[in-house]
Amino acid sequence: MASTTKDKAGTQTRILNAALNEFSTKGLDGANIEHIARDANVSKQLIYHYFRNKDELYKMTLESVAGGMRLLSQSRDGGAPTALEAFKLIVNFIIDEYINNPSYAKLTLDQGLHDGEHLDQYSGYVQNVNHYINKVLRPIIERGELSGELRKGLDAASVYWLILFSSTVCFLNTELMSQTIGVDFSKEEGIKQWRDTATDFVVHAMRNDFPIPSLPEQKIAESNF
Repeated sequence: MASTTKDKAGTQTRILNAALNEFSTKGLDGANIEHIARDANVSKQLIYHYFRNKDELYKMTLESVAGGMRLLSQSRDGGAPTALEAFKLIVNFIIDEYINNPSYAKLTLDQGLHDGEHLDQYSGYVQNVNHYINKVLRPIIERGELSGELRKGLDAASVYWLILFSSTVCFLNTELMSQTIGVDFSKEEGIKQWRDTATDFVVHAMRNDFPIPSLPEQKIAESNF
């Protein structure tokens, strides 16, 4: 029995690994179950034995990826002495994770195309994000506000998404940013430049002495484009 359970788990792992490669390359719409079966060295029928359809396989692939995201599984701030240092570590950790796992960016974009329909409040990703916000970010913010290092009123959930998208936008919009800015963000030098920019932006947005400008009320000129 133990051997059978182990074999089943191994087969499912091979299927999910093959599915990750297929979905992160072609997206949900372009992915082909036959290609996944071939790469996993199993029959198409066996895939449907474990997963009812392509959508369920896609959802379980997302769950598998979410379970392996080290950022969301860690429950500490890296031992940073200050809140701002902790934010710097988080930015750099996120960027390193996206460098080491190119599928993250591709799956994020693909889920955006499908309006996040394969994620819900019970998904591992959503639960891991909420855990990270409440158990890691919120204590950092509270500590920083108490010491006077951070400005008051920071919302932990908003801070999470601000940091995440500030850190990863060069992976999500590589070609667009490279064309408009003139920096190749697919290369190490371009990523390093964005790493420095994102870190500086996050730190200055959170610190207590950062002025929040008020926009003057004025009519916005119509664009000629």
